[in-house]
Amino acid sequence: MKQQTSFFTLIMTLGLLALGSIAIPAQAQEHKGGCKHKEHMTQMMQQLDLTEEQHEAIHSIKSELKQKKHEQKKAMKSIKHEMHQLVSAEEFDENSVRALAKKKASMVEEMTMNMAKSMHQILQQLTPEQRAKLEELKKAKHKEKHS
Repeated sequence: MKQQTSFFTLIMTLGLLALGSIAIPAQAQEHKGGCKHKEHMTQMMQQLDLTEEQHEAIHSIKSELKQKKHEQKKAMKSIKHEMHQLVSAEEFDENSVRALAKKKASMVEEMTMNMAKSMHQILQQLTPEQRAKLEELKKAKHKEKHS
């Protein structure tokens, strides 16, 4: 029985490592794309001729979001560690795994809401003309990317 449990633990660990090796490059690619996106957004914002007040307001919004993301990233790392401990345990605790999965889903929802609120707040700083110009820039970038 002990040998079966060890074998099962080995199989589960290898499976999780395989999943992790798939997820890590995807996350790295997402992060890499995130950096390009950040550069692209910075370039677009420069083309909108923002006032000093708009720059300051947008900077403040982005700084607040960055702080929230940092805190959430630490919490997500903690969840990942807890999940690893749960799947590595002798006995599988389905209730604990479900509770942790719900906690993670709730955090992802909160992160999505924070990002959406921040984008909304940034867009509210723009004049109608700047918003129209931003939409034109986005469409041009989309067309360039997909042609």
